[in-house]
Amino acid sequence: MGDLEGAIAEYRAALRIDPNDAAAHLNLGAALGNTGDTEGAIAEFQAALNIDPNLAMAHSNLGAALVRIGDEEGAITEFRAALRIDPNLEKARGYLAALL
Repeated sequence: MGDLEGAIAEYRAALRIDPNDAAAHLNLGAALGNTGDTEGAIAEFQAALNIDPNLAMAHSNLGAALVRIGDEEGAITEFRAALRIDPNLEKARGYLAALL
């Protein structure tokens, strides 16, 4: 999986320089999620979406994180938002189908 801790440190460094970098928040959230820090991942996906609400992958990743904490209704909302933005996002489509 690579050097997740190193990646996390780099994304945090990038965010100290530009806290409004939605892609850095998205990638930090993914890295945190891969370490098992679901709450941290959720916070970063939400930060990315506060900056750019049209990031389909942030909605999808947030949905997946919400599934992990048992918030199925919230996850459904996020997967639907992801698919409104990018109807071809297979990950979101698969998760949504499983939940419905």
